[in-house]
Amino acid sequence: MSDSQLTLYYLPFRARAEAIRMILEYAGIQYQDVTVSMKDWMGIKGHTEIAPFDQLPSMRLPSGEIIAETGAIVRLVAKLAKIYPEDPFVAARADMVYEFAVELNVINPLLNFWPIHSEAWQTNYASFFQNLPRNLNIIQGMLGDQAFFGGPTPHHGDFAIFHILDTCLTVKEDSVNSHPALLAYMERIRSIPAIGNYLQKRADAVSIGLCGSFMQIEVARVFHQSA
Repeated sequence: MSDSQLTLYYLPFRARAEAIRMILEYAGIQYQDVTVSMKDWMGIKGHTEIAPFDQLPSMRLPSGEIIAETGAIVRLVAKLAKIYPEDPFVAARADMVYEFAVELNVINPLLNFWPIHSEAWQTNYASFFQNLPRNLNIIQGMLGDQAFFGGPTPHHGDFAIFHILDTCLTVKEDSVNSHPALLAYMERIRSIPAIGNYLQKRADAVSIGLCGSFMQIEVARVFHQSA
């Protein structure tokens, strides 16, 4: 595929687009990653050209058609990357892992969107991290003694779970320490050459997140101190 064949549109966050990017990078599929600024989004929202359901991410296909809904895009690129299981029962288990990651998506606005002094951030932060140990137990139980949720190689659920765990560590750096098996799992993901390269090159803290968000206040502060 040429880099003009697939175009990913998303706001200036990792969030719901990150598993999509990681799958494409893992498979070496070239694509255009278009960041829609919040200012531009206000003008685009309500128009169907790139956001048929008034939300992002969306993806333009080689035909020019736009596909919306994160799950639909994730499954599409997983199939293009040949990591989506062919067996329907195995695919259902892989989708189960992916959907569980989706249930934990509140970590995304905690990092990128809600101002850290807002009631929404404070309330959701307390609830999310109170329930996190139980959810980490579930993730670790699903993983078992496998290298990846996909077995010897990852499937789309792996990249969704990795993003959630990675974001948890960004917001609360010791949040996964009680589960060393999951930290080792994350290191296996990072050790995949294509993923390691992507994580090194992806947008840094000063380029993403809304003003007042945890990403822009806390993560960016650490970034500037270490720069």
